[in-house]
Amino acid sequence: MTRKTKTSKVFSAAWVVVLVITIACPAYSRSQRRRGTSYISPRIEISNISSIRHEKAKSGLIWYSIKANVRNRTQRTIHVTICFQAVDRSGYELDDVCFYDELIKKDATRILSDKTVMDATDYKNTWEWKIKKLRIE
Repeated sequence: MTRKTKTSKVFSAAWVVVLVITIACPAYSRSQRRRGTSYISPRIEISNISSIRHEKAKSGLIWYSIKANVRNRTQRTIHVTICFQAVDRSGYELDDVCFYDELIKKDATRILSDKTVMDATDYKNTWEWKIKKLRIE
């Protein structure tokens, strides 16, 4: 075996590894869990927005849960209304979930969570969760 043949085989093997990673990584990232954007202001911090699929319901619907950490950065108790929207890769809304008038004590963090139903195809097409509405009182 010549040196050129060895180099060619190593180069081919490297390309196979690159192709496998390229194909496998998007499949891995499209798992059952979805992530969202974070938001920070002087009064509030919203982070760790995520959802997870639980089980398939009848007629093409699925049960899923969404949660987010909400931190009150002020020195007084606040009431927060937050709506999250599930969007596809193009930014179109597929679904939304709202938490109304949630009480968060001063300088504290609360985990807001809810379980609801969505069309299975819409959940599959959900690219990320974004904050649709935020009201602080």
